[in-house]
Amino acid sequence: GAGERGGGDGGGAADDPWARMFRQVAGEGGGSAPGLAWMDEMEHAAHAAAPADAGRAQKKGGEAKKSTAKRKAASAAPKPKGPEADAGAKGPGIEARRAPGSAAISARKRKAAGAASTPRAKSNKEPRKRGEKVATKTAAGADAISAATDEKLVSKPAHGVDETIAAWARKRTSTPGYSAAKKALEALWAEVEANTTVKHSQLVKVEGILPPTVADAALAQFEAVEDWDIAQASNDAGSRSYGAGTTRHTYGVSDGSGDPATAACIAALTAHMEALLPGVKAAFQASRYSRGHFIEPHDDVALKDFDGQTYRRAIACILYMNKGWGQSMGGTFVDHHGGVELIPGFNTLVAFRVPRLHEVTPVTTDRFRHTIFGWFYLPYTRQAARNRKKRKKQRAKKSS
Repeated sequence: GAGERGGGDGGGAADDPWARMFRQVAGEGGGSAPGLAWMDEMEHAAHAAAPADAGRAQKKGGEAKKSTAKRKAASAAPKPKGPEADAGAKGPGIEARRAPGSAAISARKRKAAGAASTPRAKSNKEPRKRGEKVATKTAAGADAISAATDEKLVSKPAHGVDETIAAWARKRTSTPGYSAAKKALEALWAEVEANTTVKHSQLVKVEGILPPTVADAALAQFEAVEDWDIAQASNDAGSRSYGAGTTRHTYGVSDGSGDPATAACIAALTAHMEALLPGVKAAFQASRYSRGHFIEPHDDVALKDFDGQTYRRAIACILYMNKGWGQSMGGTFVDHHGGVELIPGFNTLVAFRVPRLHEVTPVTTDRFRHTIFGWFYLPYTRQAARNRKKRKKQRAKKSS
């Protein structure tokens, strides 16, 4: 209304044109009609409020001019540099001039600004690929195949053995040694398929086939098994025409029957060995050599049926699972073809093409010698049969 318009710039309300108009309508310059008494009251209120409004406006305008002058003076003053600037920014003088509670507000602002400007630390863990399963944890409280768990179970191999093997079997994580063995066997298999002579084929030896945790857990599992079936030439499975019973030998074998934990352990290890050459027929088993156990010199030539078809041994593999073995303990691998004697090493793979003349010397200690051993097979052809008969005649001549 009239009060706002009259007092807007700090002037009086007596010369207001709206007031003069309403007085003219009422009939007299300053009189009031009975029906327009409210207009006189409004006019008197406008006269009373005008000086106060004008005073507040003048005061506000003055304060604004003072603040502007202070800012200009502060910006014109020379700014300190170096350590003095840091000290001045945090000095007590600044804090003293702040309003109550402003220090806490400023701290929150600084914290928010720091969080916004500081990038979040990147995780070392690679992002999980689409469809990839989340790593499961063992009962011991960590992934069985992680490096941290490996270190723990190397010192305490008997703890969490079942869980360690089970967790690893779900993934069968490889090692650099396993990758190297895989490449070496692929090279041997290329020789087999090319039908090159075995005479110049190399003996393969690779360490670190299994993750340390798994190797320790497997050894602990094997050590806990008491009953091992004794394999000898007299009880070899298969016919003599397939090579069974043609070589004197004595050692223990087991597939874990009657013990689910041992069966799962052997199944996981044999599957890992078979995966060295995917798609190739293979057969592996676990063995234990005790005092006096041995295999006489032989070339590993033998046959085996898979799904009604006959296959021959093409590549032999042995994974040694015993620690701290020495030559004086016996049980060494003697390669007569290359003139080399190998001492079984823990978590070490030895592989070669068949035929290759070799033997296992008698064990002379009360300690056990454990292995996972077996063969990769190639379909048996007529040419292979002729070659086999030829080798038999050559052996007969040498023995006579």
